[in-house]
Amino acid sequence: MPTERYTFETLVEITSADRQLLAAYREHGLIVPVSEDAEPHFDDDALHQIRRLEFLRAAYGANVEGLRAICQLLERVETLEAEVRFLRARL
Repeated sequence: MPTERYTFETLVEITSADRQLLAAYREHGLIVPVSEDAEPHFDDDALHQIRRLEFLRAAYGANVEGLRAICQLLERVETLEAEVRFLRARL
């Protein structure tokens, strides 16, 4: 099943997020385009990530650097949880 692709401008429209803030998310690697033909295109994962970032920003008042740290920690927790599940299955 093909995934949706969104231009940067479409992401701005869909999420109602500030254009400069989304540019900062991209600059800091928090959202990554899946292709950069004539212009960058983003997928549903990027859309989900923007919504997650906006929730964290609103709930905790985190700036972009704080959001990056939170995302890195959440990714590490998810990795560790997967390792624990794998190891438990081997017991």
